[in-house]
Amino acid sequence: MPEACERASNTRAMATAAAFSEPVEISDLALDGAELLGLGVAPGPAVGRALTQLLEYVLEDPTRNTAGVLSEYVRANVTAFS
Repeated sequence: MPEACERASNTRAMATAAAFSEPVEISDLALDGAELLGLGVAPGPAVGRALTQLLEYVLEDPTRNTAGVLSEYVRANVTAFS
């Protein structure tokens, strides 16, 4: 019985960790505004638009929330944020 309880506890812990590791707001993104500026996004409202679009992109597939994937996405879409 203790082994079953331990497995159940581990399962709950993993589910909780997964629930809190997925991005749900802009501050959860792997990139921030300063990094977007370095990737060529214009200062000002374009940064906010880019962050909002990145969040939508990541919410579709949370595995995209890495600096490499998001940087690639920004480079490919930098003109769309202006």
